[in-house]
Amino acid sequence: NPDSMHLSRINENKNQKNLIEREVMLSRHFNREPRKMRVLNICDNDWANFSYENAKALKSVGVEVVCLKLKPHQFNYPEQGKVSSIHEIIREIKSADYVQYFFSISLYKILERYLRGKRLIVWYASSDFRANKEEYLRTFNPVVYKSVIALGEFSNLGAKNEHYIVGAVDTDSILPSNKDVLIPYQIAHYPSNPEVKGTSDI
Repeated sequence: NPDSMHLSRINENKNQKNLIEREVMLSRHFNREPRKMRVLNICDNDWANFSYENAKALKSVGVEVVCLKLKPHQFNYPEQGKVSSIHEIIREIKSADYVQYFFSISLYKILERYLRGKRLIVWYASSDFRANKEEYLRTFNPVVYKSVIALGEFSNLGAKNEHYIVGAVDTDSILPSNKDVLIPYQIAHYPSNPEVKGTSDI
């Protein structure tokens, strides 16, 4: 029957078209570029631009990083993390794969419920941790994914899953000097706060 043959051919063509579309869809799915890891750096005050320099280092190796903080730096650095609101930080937490948290407990207590289930990396690098070690460890150890010790003196104090990583250095802008160093050596110390930074001991 010519009519039935014609309908059969139409159905074959539809099935072939559907099969091709399915193959194209699967090919696009499995061959697409992998999504970049999303990292969010957050803090209240970014002392010494520490979080921002860390974000720049991660970006230099292809990691997608957003760097947010609540307050501008007192020295008004020409480059620094974005001064943001609590609402924007919460919004960015939702889409982040990893959250790196710097410096204080107070902001964490506001964000705690939004950080549940996130891979939280806590950086220990501040005078506040030096003065309140027990409170920090009691707050972060139950929830932290990794702890980063940025100063040698903070090692082996009880931080969970501890790793030692120093602050990032921009080697594109800070270059070695070929200047001769003469004896006697002279070392300069330019603290933002002599009382906190131990200038008298130095």
